[in-house]
Amino acid sequence: MKLTLTELRKIVRSVIEEGFDKSYGSVLHLQSPSQLALWHNELTGQISDGMWENSRPFDHWGFWLDVRTALGDPHLEVKGRGPTKSNYNFSALIPIIGDRMVKIGRMGKANPAIDPSSGLTAQEFSGAEYMPETLEEFNSRSKNKNFSAYEQKALSSVTPEMAEKYYSTKYDMKDLKADLKSIQTALKTHR
Repeated sequence: MKLTLTELRKIVRSVIEEGFDKSYGSVLHLQSPSQLALWHNELTGQISDGMWENSRPFDHWGFWLDVRTALGDPHLEVKGRGPTKSNYNFSALIPIIGDRMVKIGRMGKANPAIDPSSGLTAQEFSGAEYMPETLEEFNSRSKNKNFSAYEQKALSSVTPEMAEKYYSTKYDMKDLKADLKSIQTALKTHR
């Protein structure tokens, strides 16, 4: 494929103007570690490849996958152009994957070290959905390596200390609903 100089200049200008980061360095401030865990481990996937993958405008997901996150008062710190879509009804996911989201939120709440300066990131809590019902079951299955290969890989970042905190932390459907509402508010509150 050959490009004319004019076509090449147009492409270069587009990359310079649009940037490779579709969020232009914008930051989504979320209120708690549980919200960060939900955002990184479930909601961004639902926006790009799940519940909203076929939503319009077609490229709505690009901004949200590139946006950085931080703990703070829930809002979106927009730099450059803002998102093309911000009205996602996250509570519609509850009947479908609510139990999984409760586990992810619980892991985030139990391990509040989700902070860029701590070295832990929300992505490290992706094994939450595979946590057994009790600490005893987790310890037994871990000791006997009684997890599937996929579960073992997903749970590889869950230390015994993290598991203990997870099982001693209360986080239920009511907490999940409050977190989802706060995240939805943050997406629509631009500063």
